[in-house]
Amino acid sequence: MGGTRTYFIKLLNFFHKYNFDVCIINTNNFVDNEIHQIITNYRYNFFNVRLNTITGVIKFLKLKFKYCPTYTILSVGTPGLFLHVLFYSQKVYYILHTYPNQSSTIRNTVFRYCNINWFLSKQKKIITVSKYAKKQIIQFWKVIEHNVLVVSNSSSDPIFFKTKKNNNQIVVLTIGHVINYKNPKLWIEVAINIIKKYNNKNIIFKWIGEGPVLSECIDIVAKAKLENVIQFLGFDKDVEYHYQEANIYLHPSLIENLSFSIIDALKFKLPCIVSDVGGSPELIQNNINGFLVDPNDKNKFEKCLSTLIENHEIANNMGNESYTIFNKYFRNDIWEHKMLNLFIRN
Repeated sequence: MGGTRTYFIKLLNFFHKYNFDVCIINTNNFVDNEIHQIITNYRYNFFNVRLNTITGVIKFLKLKFKYCPTYTILSVGTPGLFLHVLFYSQKVYYILHTYPNQSSTIRNTVFRYCNINWFLSKQKKIITVSKYAKKQIIQFWKVIEHNVLVVSNSSSDPIFFKTKKNNNQIVVLTIGHVINYKNPKLWIEVAINIIKKYNNKNIIFKWIGEGPVLSECIDIVAKAKLENVIQFLGFDKDVEYHYQEANIYLHPSLIENLSFSIIDALKFKLPCIVSDVGGSPELIQNNINGFLVDPNDKNKFEKCLSTLIENHEIANNMGNESYTIFNKYFRNDIWEHKMLNLFIRN
């Protein structure tokens, strides 16, 4: 939900900035107070419709007839969800934030009966956020390459505060849902071992985010009596401060597409240690702006952390390379330019 939600807010702001008339159909009641306020402020039309029911589809078609949209944009976090909209919309961008694998193939959708490429065209495209996800869609959905477009995630320019890094402290930061596929148990093991190894250094591990295993993780740390230096801080809307005080970004996720959190780490000039999965290698160049590690290799994570803790110059150079990569590929204006081209060309 984190990345999908972040992207949805970006879409709302993008459409407002470029004066699009927008009608929003909410399919799963995930609109929280912040999103509701944005929709209200922008005066967008808003409807709750369950597209996975016949009644919902009929209501959707009535709304299409009423508003006659030029484009139908689907922002989807589950592979295959609502693909049936391709049947009854002329111009469709199906934006998929995750990617299919063998357990979530096209066979689970209406297209198990026919070739999805029949319903894709110049005006109907699948959009994904990473090159890796595009390869997965082509492999498991048998989509022709030109029917899948990559528009990478992005972030705005960093907001810098007056607070400076504490030179006597090393902060290792992680931001994301505290959920099993984000690998928090391994993260805790790595943190414990690093703190024991460098017990004469002031090292703090921080995880910002909430999730279903947050309480369990807090209990594990408490039993180790390390809650002062291994901190699960829960949700914090204002994450810029945490990025600015951090020295190293750690992201050991088992599954990842193109993480907004890692992109933000790049823009705050952090050296990154991330799992070598999904689209992460499109953000991290191994030994250039960080390290790519097998998500199950606890020892390698610890070794990479030790390298950055013990070598300030290496960490600083990698951080500078992170910002170079961000500035070249992942700025908001680059994303906006690509998105505008999608609408202008059709």
